[in-house]
Amino acid sequence: MSELDTNYKDEILKAAKLISKDGEVKIIKRLLGGMSNYTYVVIIDGAKYVIRIPGQYGELFVNRKEEKYNLEQVAKIGLVKESLYFNVDTGVKITPYIEGESLNNINVDEEVLRKIANTLKTLHTSNIKAFRDYDYIGRINEYERHVKHYDVRYIKLKGALLNLIGRLNKLPRVFSHGDCQRSNFILGEDKKLYLVDYEYSGNASIYFDLGVFGYLNFPNAVKLAELYFERRLTLNDLVLLHIVNLQQYVQWYTVARIKEEKGLSSKLGVDFAKIAERYLEEGANHLKEIEKLLRYN
Repeated sequence: MSELDTNYKDEILKAAKLISKDGEVKIIKRLLGGMSNYTYVVIIDGAKYVIRIPGQYGELFVNRKEEKYNLEQVAKIGLVKESLYFNVDTGVKITPYIEGESLNNINVDEEVLRKIANTLKTLHTSNIKAFRDYDYIGRINEYERHVKHYDVRYIKLKGALLNLIGRLNKLPRVFSHGDCQRSNFILGEDKKLYLVDYEYSGNASIYFDLGVFGYLNFPNAVKLAELYFERRLTLNDLVLLHIVNLQQYVQWYTVARIKEEKGLSSKLGVDFAKIAERYLEEGANHLKEIEKLLRYN
C-alpha cells in the first residue's frame, strides 16, 4: 500500500469486521477508476468483498440515503449485487466481489457495446424508480455554492446550458445510472455485464446515460446510441447527446474547482485546476457542435 492508502487501512479493517464472523481479513488490492472514493478488494472469512470508503468532502457531492435506496432498487433486477452493509452516515459500503474485468481493461468492440446497450435497456425499461429525479441544473447549483472562484467561461457555458436544458427536461424519465462510464461496467466471468456505483443515479432521460457513456469520447456515445435505438441517429439525437455532455462538463467543472480549493490537488497528487480548465474547453467544444447542428435542424 502507498502512504496515502495506509491512512485508510484501519478504516478498511474496521469495516470488514462488521461482517466477519471469525475475524479473518486480508486486504488484496485497491480498485482504481474513481477520484472520490477508496475502494478495495478484501477477503473476509475466505470470501471476496469490495469495501468502499468515501474520500474527503464526498458528502458535498453524494446523498448516501438516496444512493442506498437506488442500489436496493437496482439489486431487484440483478444488475448489481445486493449490499451486505451500507452506512448512510459514513458512506461505507460492503458488497460481494464480482469476478470479472472492468471495461476499462478490455477492448470495447461492437459486441461489448451491444451488451452495454442491452444492459441500459434492462435498466431503463424496468419498473423501478429512483429516489428522485436527476436535477440537471439543480445539482450544478448545489455544487456551485461551494465554489469560491470560477472562470467567466463557466458562466457563459452554464447560461447556454440553461437555454438548452428544456430539450432534456421535456423528455420522459426512466431510472438512470447517471455515471455510466466504462469503469462502472464489469464483464463477469459468467459473461453477464454488471453496472455498479449508483452515487449519481436518478430518474432522467434515456439520452442521459447514453451521453454520459461518451463523456470522455463522444464517438462512443454515438455508437452506443445507434445500437441502443437500432437506427441511424437524427440531428435531434445528436443535439441531445451533446447537451448531456455539456451538462456533464459544467457539472464536473464545479466538482474539480471544489477539490482544488479544498487543497485536494496537493493531497491526492491530482491537478484539479488543470482538470477544471480542460472541462471548460471540452464544454465549449460541445456547445459549438450544438450551435452548428441547430443551424441545420
